Amino acid sequence: PSYNAHEPAAIPFVRLNKNQKKWNERFKELVDFKKNNGHTNVDYTSGPLGIWVHTQKMHERLLREGKYGKYPALTFDRREKLESIGFPFILGP
Repeated sequence: PSYNAHEPAAIPFVRLNKNQKKWNERFKELVDFKKNNGHTNVDYTSGPLGIWVHTQKMHERLLREGKYGKYPALTFDRREKLESIGFPFILGP
């Protein structure tokens, strides 16, 4: 599925905890960033969004390497949302 942070149907109504809300807010920021810049490669030094993008890539790598416990920070749904907007999970040098 494709996500548009400005469409009401993009995020179904569910009661979210603080971490879920923050993740969804950053995802919306990333969607807007992509709309304005044509990509999702936010520089790590560019502020909170850049740090969040780097963290998502790190979480994916840990998950891929089997270094997560029972409750990974990057869930299947979150990974799917990021992939739907062309998010590259490869960490830079």
